[in-house]
Amino acid sequence: MTNSEKNGRKHGGREGESCHDAGPLLEKGFRLLFWVKVPMTITTIADVLFFLVLIPVLYRLALLTGAVCAMVYGLILMQLKAADIRYRRAGICMVIFAAGNGLAASFPVSSDTFIWTFGIASAACVSALMGMYCEFHAHGEVLREADRILAEKWKKLWPWCVGMYAGMEGCIVICRVNAVLGLLVGLIASVGSIVVSITRLMYLGRGAKGLRKLPNPAEKEKENVERNQGNEMRL
Repeated sequence: MTNSEKNGRKHGGREGESCHDAGPLLEKGFRLLFWVKVPMTITTIADVLFFLVLIPVLYRLALLTGAVCAMVYGLILMQLKAADIRYRRAGICMVIFAAGNGLAASFPVSSDTFIWTFGIASAACVSALMGMYCEFHAHGEVLREADRILAEKWKKLWPWCVGMYAGMEGCIVICRVNAVLGLLVGLIASVGSIVVSITRLMYLGRGAKGLRKLPNPAEKEKENVERNQGNEMRL
């Protein structure tokens, strides 16, 4: 048994199903994640732009749209649990993040609701980080056969997400002390969030292409049957 098959048995949701056998499911899942990530990336950019130009209504609308997309993204991740159980954990965390982010965006902007909004948003960010950790490492595992370099890149992306979310949450606290410094930290973190979103989009597209190159299990089984029949005829 190869290492990839052992990993498939260890992490897969179905007994005996390796990541290689789940190739068609993963390829379809990566394509769906890619197309859901497109509007998520657009809303991330819109969040930053509307925040900078101080348009609260459009900013909150972009947040709510992003929350809906994140909810769909999480549901798709959960459908990939047959390939790696960590996808289920990632999906649950993303759904919690989407619900928390949507709830935080629905609060009116005022000093009275600041504590509640900040608390809910912070909890949602923690859930998102946990989800991304599971998702990125699951991607790294299932892509080992298709694209080993990309698999390693997925695993290295998570620390950047930690820094991004730490900056976005930290800027709110810093603004209470020094508004200029807080806005500067928020701007850097916001630009970082755009870069990370675009990077994830590129990795998903590349991952889908890599998984498409893996041999179809049905075709592989057919080749094995034909090979066995040929060996029997020679005997």
